[in-house]
Amino acid sequence: MTELNLEKLKSPFPEDAIEWRLAQCGKGRDGKIWGMCLAYIQARSVMDRLDEVVGPENWKVSYEVLADGILCKLAIFVRGEWIEKIDGAECTDIEPFKGGLSGALKRAASVWGIGRYLYQLESGFIQVVDKSPQAKYGKTKEGDPFYWIPPKLPSWALPKVESKTPAAVPAQAPSQEIQNEAAVKKVAKIGATEIHEIEAFVKDKSRPNQWSGAQVRQFMKYRFAKEKFSDLSLLEFRALMAEMRAKTVSEAMPSATDQELFPETGGTHLGSHS
Repeated sequence: MTELNLEKLKSPFPEDAIEWRLAQCGKGRDGKIWGMCLAYIQARSVMDRLDEVVGPENWKVSYEVLADGILCKLAIFVRGEWIEKIDGAECTDIEPFKGGLSGALKRAASVWGIGRYLYQLESGFIQVVDKSPQAKYGKTKEGDPFYWIPPKLPSWALPKVESKTPAAVPAQAPSQEIQNEAAVKKVAKIGATEIHEIEAFVKDKSRPNQWSGAQVRQFMKYRFAKEKFSDLSLLEFRALMAEMRAKTVSEAMPSATDQELFPETGGTHLGSHS
């Protein structure tokens, strides 16, 4: 059997396989519509990548339905044994169960490296355009419709182009250039989706261990020395949420003062720091 090259799982997808969704939009004081969008891939692209790199017979998935979402276990047959990696997602507003399955699969696939590079892309500003076959439809909270196109992907987020003409002088391979460029980029920061998850956590009054917005901010500063949510990396965000879900404020910050444990909220709004 041919040795699997799992590094190929991490390769960027073709530009036409990338989907875009509006993260936020609105109308400025000048009356012009603005918006920011996020890149993602479809679950079908994940399956195609697995088939291509490891073979249809060498991967499998199983799901576990939880109270607040779906857990996906994605296993790949490597050197005679099944290696499993796990992640999960909440059910979506539209087609909740189907959307939850798709989201869980994509998150588990990112643990293997599939599409993970997309987390390094910061939210990009859209370009508002006239209606056309290529333009996407959007609507502001005020109900104003508009059409938009996403930003161009940077070169490091696109598949390498094989040169048909051999170079006369040895040069660094494009794949290495892409790796070097990606390596110097900042650790992926959280975006609008994670900010909304924090807001929902604070608003959820069904949990026994309640956290206020001010306490969440204080814990972020206590735990990671970060002042704004937008400064958190995805790994820091997941660690922060896991600790807050499992602990009370006092348990999470055992050495904190009363002032740190119970800061004045002052009408703090989480979204203002996104």
